[in-house]
Amino acid sequence: MITLLCNEYTESVAFVKGVLDDNLIPCTLTIGDDQTISTHLSNAVKSSRAVVLCGNYSYKNLVASTFGLAMNYDKFAEKNVEKLCTLTKQPMPPQYLLDSLCSLPETFVHYTCNFCTQSACFGEISKTGIFVLPNNLYEVKFVADTYFLPFVKKIYPQTLKLTYKIFGLQNKEVVKAVADLATLKLVVLKCTTVNLDSKLTLTFTNSATRQLVDQVNKQIVTKFGSYMYSSKDESLQQVVVQHLKQVQKRIAVAESLTGGQVCAKLVEVPGVSSVLYEGLVTYSIASKCNRLGVSPHLVDTYGVVSREVAESMAKGIK
Repeated sequence: MITLLCNEYTESVAFVKGVLDDNLIPCTLTIGDDQTISTHLSNAVKSSRAVVLCGNYSYKNLVASTFGLAMNYDKFAEKNVEKLCTLTKQPMPPQYLLDSLCSLPETFVHYTCNFCTQSACFGEISKTGIFVLPNNLYEVKFVADTYFLPFVKKIYPQTLKLTYKIFGLQNKEVVKAVADLATLKLVVLKCTTVNLDSKLTLTFTNSATRQLVDQVNKQIVTKFGSYMYSSKDESLQQVVVQHLKQVQKRIAVAESLTGGQVCAKLVEVPGVSSVLYEGLVTYSIASKCNRLGVSPHLVDTYGVVSREVAESMAKGIK
């Protein structure tokens, strides 16, 4: 169990909890005053594998007073603050503030500060790791990726993740299709969708069997069928270019309301020049008719934004 302690629920706290949740690492969150945090901190050392205090630098004093530790001034932290102030062209904090920023409980160590003058620090008490993090989202992200996650992943081995890329469905449609899997306690689902392009991630706990993983994977493939274009974390344009190279075909694109975005996505892929022939943005009706041979009758009958006109545009560019 990982224990999170703070005075208020900030973006930094939310990020740390989100990281733990995404990695299926069990955690508890307690929000309260310093007395409440001190009590929970003392208990957490007996029951938790790691403790995270996220907020201002006074938490270091709170740790020291809770466990009867002396506070030491850290010259390493002072040099970090000086270096950061030089890079950002801001004045050094006054000495009274440096005394708070650079002091920490004995046996603890400061990490290098990159985005704010408050350095994160780490120490162990009764074999329980204690992280004191600043209330700066960018600093917390750096410390989490560099120090915190590697530490907790040693305690909780890496879980299995499967990623699926799905195109053509709204986020709620994807989530509804896998709603039955969400009831399984051995798997956590996460879905993000941008412009009908979804990334579905399934994270399995360590107790999930290989048979269960294979069964869930088969269900996902069956549920989404042709909507699923990859079982890896790769973009739709990467898959398109790879496929065109494999079948030795070229692509030409006729666009209208997308304003060239389809071609723009394709040219993001290295080596696309071997398969991309051309792209036309025929935005006006006259352009569609003159450049692509679209019949004005189709536009009058079905409207310029219609399946029939789009099909005629595709035939025209071909």
